Amino acid sequence: MRSVKRLGIISSIIFVFLSGLAVTSAEAQYRRRVIRPVIVRPLVYRDPFWFNGWYDPFYDPFYGVRYESPREKYEREKYRRESKVDEELRELNKEREKAMRDGVITAKESEKIIEERREYEKARADLQSFRSSFTPYRS
Repeated sequence: MRSVKRLGIISSIIFVFLSGLAVTSAEAQYRRRVIRPVIVRPLVYRDPFWFNGWYDPFYDPFYGVRYESPREKYEREKYRRESKVDEELRELNKEREKAMRDGVITAKESEKIIEERREYEKARADLQSFRSSFTPYRS
């Protein structure tokens, strides 16, 4: 009986020892937040026509000619039309000043002023229609 008691105690000690080894840590029960670094690579687009950092899309190397971009055409035309409006306004003011020198506006002077006014209004309307036709480039 004594040997059975000893065997029972030894077997229970071994059982407790082995069950202690079988216990795992409880870290799986906790939620851990791991922050990893995010590597952001810029998207690089290499233009095959960009030779040595110089590229002009409006230059034709075959003919050796540079064409105007749409923006340059618009700016050139706008400048031309604005200068025409300014010129017409100067002429109108000049006619008015000439007519008012003696203090009396005759019928002939009045007709000249009206004609200059029509030309000025026509140039302004032309400029306005030009500006409205190029809505993306309106400034």
